[in-house]
Amino acid sequence: MTSQQLQNPAHGYNESSIGHQVHSELERLRRLEDSWDPETISLLSDCGIRPNWRSLELGAGAGSIAYWLAGTSPEGHTTAVDLDTRFLDRSAFPHLTISERDVVECDFAPRSFDLIHTRALLVHLREREEVYRRAARWLAPGGWLVTEEPVIIDDRESPYPEFSKMTRAVSTLWGQHGADLRWARSLPGLALRNGLTDLSVSTRTLQCGQGGSGDRHWTFMINQMRAPLISAGLLTQEEWQAGIDCFDDPAFLDVSLVMISVRARRPA
Repeated sequence: MTSQQLQNPAHGYNESSIGHQVHSELERLRRLEDSWDPETISLLSDCGIRPNWRSLELGAGAGSIAYWLAGTSPEGHTTAVDLDTRFLDRSAFPHLTISERDVVECDFAPRSFDLIHTRALLVHLREREEVYRRAARWLAPGGWLVTEEPVIIDDRESPYPEFSKMTRAVSTLWGQHGADLRWARSLPGLALRNGLTDLSVSTRTLQCGQGGSGDRHWTFMINQMRAPLISAGLLTQEEWQAGIDCFDDPAFLDVSLVMISVRARRPA
């Protein structure tokens, strides 16, 4: 790997334990969709999407939200951008364009979109605030920018120290490719500084314990990340096992992530 690649945050993400080249990554993305899609769709629906809207999904992943946007605006056009588009179906909709591009480098003309959405993308980019600024410029007058970004909870006062140690290790490992799992608290102020109005902020949590989508999401991801966490010296095999064993404890119930969603629009 060259020094230029090491400095490229997108390359670092793509080569990480949650890059698309990992054989189990599609299943991890599907579980993420299962956890977050219902609330995301509700949030986007509240924007009053019209059949002729032009929408942009940045960091399209496995495509569920891009497909939903395309289906909701059959007279408009949806563009889905991702660094690696292997999981996206180019034939899903005739008015859906799938673009394999680095969101850090891509650009669009001002006023190109009525709706722009990101989820769990900006926290992984060192240039996150510049990407947000450019996205705000791409909005048409009255257009919406909807950003959903996670904050990981690794509270050392957690009643479940084995699980808390695991979440800290995950946050640290992702930080090695430029992620900041605490940055999302900056989103509301960032929207205001970029001249957006009609700001609304909402939060939702990912519960761990007692079964459900949160357990399926976390346990799959932790299993996928086991070898990288251990090889990086962030957890021992015994510590990793203690963390995963929490999910088998009927008394285990914790909150691992808070998704901060910020919706704001370009003044008409």
